[in-house]
Amino acid sequence: MESVAVCAVADLAGLYSYIVEMLDNEDDILRNLAMDLMSRADPLQLEAARRHFQAGHHQSEVHVHGLSMLEAALQADFAEIEMMIKGEIPLARKYGAIAAKRLLLGAPALMRAVEVSDDPDLRDFWKEV
Repeated sequence: MESVAVCAVADLAGLYSYIVEMLDNEDDILRNLAMDLMSRADPLQLEAARRHFQAGHHQSEVHVHGLSMLEAALQADFAEIEMMIKGEIPLARKYGAIAAKRLLLGAPALMRAVEVSDDPDLRDFWKEV
């Protein structure tokens, strides 16, 4: 996945959707790596992945919303991110945690919600921060 992240630039930015798809992988190590890579993704990579999911791919609504939020992370509504972290949809919780890490310096309290989450993927992600 790291190789894909490094190579998913310019005309190949659409490859980043493969990393995003790993958020649903059965292997917790791959899910955690995908979350980490997405927390450091370039906005163009996020945009390309969002366009991929807008074309109607796997769980597209949650991915499109999450990727749109990550693209606009600096202008994101912190309350919405916290609601995602605490929500019932596992994939949305992951997007909330990724956004919290991207906003760590500006909103450190969001990572506290990740730390105390009942979701083991979020707690494992928090340990890597």
